[in-house]
Amino acid sequence: MDAIPTETAGERCECGYLLRGVQAERCPECGRNVSSLGEIPIASYCERRLELRRDFTLYTDKIMVRNKRLSGTGYWIPIHLDSLSPNTTTIWTRSKLLNTSSLFLLLGIPLFYVGHEYPKLVSSDTIFVAGFALSLIGLVLLIATIQVVEFVRFHAKDRPEVVLLDVGRVGPQVAKFNDFIAAARAAIKARQCK
Repeated sequence: MDAIPTETAGERCECGYLLRGVQAERCPECGRNVSSLGEIPIASYCERRLELRRDFTLYTDKIMVRNKRLSGTGYWIPIHLDSLSPNTTTIWTRSKLLNTSSLFLLLGIPLFYVGHEYPKLVSSDTIFVAGFALSLIGLVLLIATIQVVEFVRFHAKDRPEVVLLDVGRVGPQVAKFNDFIAAARAAIKARQCK
């Protein structure tokens, strides 16, 4: 009777899928890049914004970026350190959802006013409720997106005008931001010295 083979470390994806015999770089179950399984990360950082969640994992040869949008769609992408310059730039910006919150407020406040001030209109209750709801959504979005976020941008090594990666100082791991950026710069410099 043949012995049943046992699993070795690194044979399962993070989603739990058994990768034994899989030749592809991506997990067939979740799509995660599994070419770096078994490697120990140098550093990691989680960026959390209302509209986007990104996880950065730094390895000796790449940064794996996992994006997940508010809609639920997402993907994994490797950014190879050989393609990055250790010189970075910094920008400060607000969320693109700030414009959406302003639009909700601009539509909601007049509807709220009309529904409140002209009760004899046939549908004044509906107008009032719609205006109130739009205004409330706009206000909540405004509060959630008004924060200015710092982004460190990593440029292409051979084309400094091209940004290949940006990392925002926002979310639950803000304290790890500087350490992750320093580790990424050091790893990029180490790759270029080889």
